[in-house]
Amino acid sequence: MGFTQVILDWPNLHADACSIGLDVVMANWWTKDTPKNEIDAGLARPLQVVPDHLAGISMMDEPGRNSPDTPPDFYADLYAELRPRLDRDRPGVPLELSHWGPLMH
Repeated sequence: MGFTQVILDWPNLHADACSIGLDVVMANWWTKDTPKNEIDAGLARPLQVVPDHLAGISMMDEPGRNSPDTPPDFYADLYAELRPRLDRDRPGVPLELSHWGPLMH
């Protein structure tokens, strides 16, 4: 069908995705209320992905829509905290957010 990558909310599927040649974005749903140990686990999971197939790590899908109570500064601070760890463990892998909109009316 022409797909080259998948976004995985279920991290146990990454091995299957890589085995058929798909690149993987590891999805997370981190908010201001996410415990630190859950964020640590979410950053550790990509270490199990074949390095050439790790396209990115998503901190949150559409935070303005899915977690409007989480202030944008939370993500800026989280990025600043996690980027050095990611650079050490998986240099060059994007750490990202997706955004919602604009909508056509």
